[in-house]
Amino acid sequence: MDISDIAAYKNMINMPEPKIQVVIDKAYKDAVYDFYKTMFKRQMVIDYMKDGTLPEETKDPKQNRLLTELFANTQQKPPYVLITVNPRPGVEFKELEKVINKVIKKKAIKMYMYVYEVRDENKGLHCHIIAYYDCRPFDLKKGLQNTCKSICDISNPSILNLKYLQSDIVPAKVQYLLGEKQDRKQSGVKHTIEYRKQHNINPVYESDPPLPCRDTKQITDLTPPDLGESKSLTNQ
Repeated sequence: MDISDIAAYKNMINMPEPKIQVVIDKAYKDAVYDFYKTMFKRQMVIDYMKDGTLPEETKDPKQNRLLTELFANTQQKPPYVLITVNPRPGVEFKELEKVINKVIKKKAIKMYMYVYEVRDENKGLHCHIIAYYDCRPFDLKKGLQNTCKSICDISNPSILNLKYLQSDIVPAKVQYLLGEKQDRKQSGVKHTIEYRKQHNINPVYESDPPLPCRDTKQITDLTPPDLGESKSLTNQ
């Protein structure tokens, strides 16, 4: 202890018992406040640096510009992303399909592959999209949120989920979309096949040109080819 701490300690032990407890209670509350403040601040910074999520939105254009530039300067994401859209219960396939068609037509998405799945018999409808994009991750996320807000809770990352993929991981994710899943998910694969038959849904939809690992190139060669105009759907 330094001199000031010793003096404070002596003053405390000479206080009447009720006053000592008041001091202790105040110190405890202050410590709890500082703890939660630190934890909240750390997580807010992590969320912002990870995907641009702000604890509170600001409408001031100058503040928005500074925040956007900060995020852009700290972001280095792979150019591939796995997007999962989980519509809320009650959303029919045609409504989800309409939204997904808007997603894959976005200018930033140059190549894609996507599938519709269910997790149980006629339950848990969702869509997985692997996409090659050429914009800032922040802009991609904001654009997806705006497009999907009518069918799902866009503030919940488990509902509208983005996972950025290194090039060497993309082939494995493609196989995942094609049904190569763990044993515990095989029931969902069977229900998905039946659901697709009932609703006349293709096993997979792809852009033209397709993702590089779906082209005639070597499966490990994921350098995007020259990008032409992307078509909306290619049936297989």
